[in-house]
Amino acid sequence: MKRLDRIALGRALFLAREALRLTTREIAARTGVSAATVSRAERAHPDIYQNAESVLLLCDHFDVDPFAFLVTVGGGEFSSGDVFHEKTPMKQAGRGA
Repeated sequence: MKRLDRIALGRALFLAREALRLTTREIAARTGVSAATVSRAERAHPDIYQNAESVLLLCDHFDVDPFAFLVTVGGGEFSSGDVFHEKTPMKQAGRGA
């Protein structure tokens, strides 16, 4: 069984942000991820990683590269108007879409 090393990943995120001399608010503005979430990720707070860890474990199990699904939205920066899916894939499938 595999587990995500939250502490190592959180430290890597923190060091990457510090190397760029950016604040959590600046990261939030660039990514659309709230400053509080950035902070919790850097501190390896278990709540922030729970869903991500599940998704990563599923990707590993099915040999799916999660990075292949990173997309650029809008003009390269997050906008509150950017929406990936109006309906989840399961709801879409259920409606014959």
